[in-house]
Amino acid sequence: MTVLAFGGGVHVAMVEAKAVLPLPRLPDAELVDVAEGDRIQELELLRIWGPPAVVASALDALGAHLEELIPKIGALYTHDAAPQDGG
Repeated sequence: MTVLAFGGGVHVAMVEAKAVLPLPRLPDAELVDVAEGDRIQELELLRIWGPPAVVASALDALGAHLEELIPKIGALYTHDAAPQDGG
């Protein structure tokens, strides 16, 4: 961890990362009523802010689980999936 001491204080470098998965339009997307009336365009998988080593570790952990996560998300887009109209 990088620690800088100046101006009478100690400062630690911080970074932010956001990982998103762009989503194709669901077949029945017109029926989905989201808060602002906008369709859902992406799924936020991770948002983290902290020291670089912590953020890197979180991204590595996410990467390790993407192989099992992506097929589950993709199942929402199969033709035999139930309608996603909230009812």
